[in-house]
Amino acid sequence: MQRLRRWPNTVPTRIVAFPNQKIKFRYWAIHLTGLLALTLGINHGIQAQEVITNSASASGDNLPGTVQSNQTTLLADQVKLELIKTADRAAAEPGDTIVYRLALKNVGTGTARNIVITDTAPLGLNFIARSLQGSITVGTTTTPVTIPPATTSGRTATFTYPELAPGQILNIIYAAEVTPDAIRGTGRNTAQERRSNTATFKVRVEPGILSDCGTIIGRVFVDKNFDGEQQPGEPGIPNAVVFLDDGNRITTDANGLFSMANVVSGNRVGTLDLTSIPGYDLAPNLFFSERNSPSRLVRLEPGGLRRMNFAVTPASLQSTALGSGQSAVGSRENNYQLPITNYQLPIVDVSKESHPQPIQSSVNSHPSSVVEAVSKQVFSQFFNSHQSTVLGKHRNQGKNDD
Repeated sequence: MQRLRRWPNTVPTRIVAFPNQKIKFRYWAIHLTGLLALTLGINHGIQAQEVITNSASASGDNLPGTVQSNQTTLLADQVKLELIKTADRAAAEPGDTIVYRLALKNVGTGTARNIVITDTAPLGLNFIARSLQGSITVGTTTTPVTIPPATTSGRTATFTYPELAPGQILNIIYAAEVTPDAIRGTGRNTAQERRSNTATFKVRVEPGILSDCGTIIGRVFVDKNFDGEQQPGEPGIPNAVVFLDDGNRITTDANGLFSMANVVSGNRVGTLDLTSIPGYDLAPNLFFSERNSPSRLVRLEPGGLRRMNFAVTPASLQSTALGSGQSAVGSRENNYQLPITNYQLPIVDVSKESHPQPIQSSVNSHPSSVVEAVSKQVFSQFFNSHQSTVLGKHRNQGKNDD
């Protein structure tokens, strides 16, 4: 076997390599037809501008000693990326579209490969996939390039690109839609490539003049069964006026319906103007006491819809008697069971003596308040007329017990 020795000047004495880059060393032997190649990887932990020295040796059973190769040096360098994030506006409202721009610049001396940029949007911003565009800038020249479709997970979009040469800038442009949920978010967007800084951009999200408003709808109708809901056979009342707490005035249409758009969100109060519908009074509600009022309170959310219904009844029909056998609680059938204005309530003869004559009362109010007023009058008259008799019986009872 012939003596092995290095082949002079076949291996460069100095090269530049980067972390994760593979370097192939070749060694030749005279009179041999093979090529010995070794592939080594540069550790990612190598510091920038660090010099790596490499050499090799060979020996054989017929050689007097070890044959030493020439020495090579490697200059390790790190890929350095800078990321900048901007947008086309500083403030936005729900319904607006924000155009974001990511600019990733390679300020190092080596090519950056397998670029992966993660971009996390704030609450209420939706990524528009079809808006994605890309370009490469070198100096003052910008060339459009194709960016692979972004992958999304929740509010995070991930952009990829094969490689970026030194001095090049990768521009990624996309749009995001602002939804009403953005009002509850921070408006701050963050992006980063694993080898770059973290870039952020904050958009001030404003409620807007219309997007934070809602709509109020409702109806004014004749309620025959006093349940507060309109059923077939219960007609609407046209030209009824409803005032809102902000001063807006609404008039019902021919079917008793009304609506008001662009109402500022929050607690809103609507009041039925009974003077606008002569001959009608507010119908009592036998199932929901809070509806026994000409006013309605609703909580209107931004972009929400709320209902205000007002039930009325003809004032000419607000007369009946408790003794006529009609139910005091009513039913959900279309039967008129109206508030009582003239009451004749006989007093029960508990003492078997003369009792007062039926009391005439004319009170135009809700049945519960009417009954309460009549009850107070009945009790007062009963107590005054029977006070001596009742007290005398108690005195006699006490003597008998003794």
